[in-house]
Amino acid sequence: MIDKKSGQVRNVIIGSGGLFGMGEDHYPLPWKGLVYDTDKDGYVINFDRSRLDPEKSPRFHRDQEPDWNEEYERQVTLYYFPS
Repeated sequence: MIDKKSGQVRNVIIGSGGLFGMGEDHYPLPWKGLVYDTDKDGYVINFDRSRLDPEKSPRFHRDQEPDWNEEYERQVTLYYFPS
């Protein structure tokens, strides 16, 4: 997700579950939660993987996208980075 005003990346959306995209949940992750790993030639999360809990993590279904306002983004960030 790119911030319309700044043009900066704000969130990354990870898809999980479902079959061929059907029934898949989408998990927004704050961009600051990813770091580039040169050994893996890709991005990895820099928080405990247990935070990606399908019962507790912020998530939404493909056809029920949340209202991307400042409060929602704050809640997502606080979930992954509570302090």
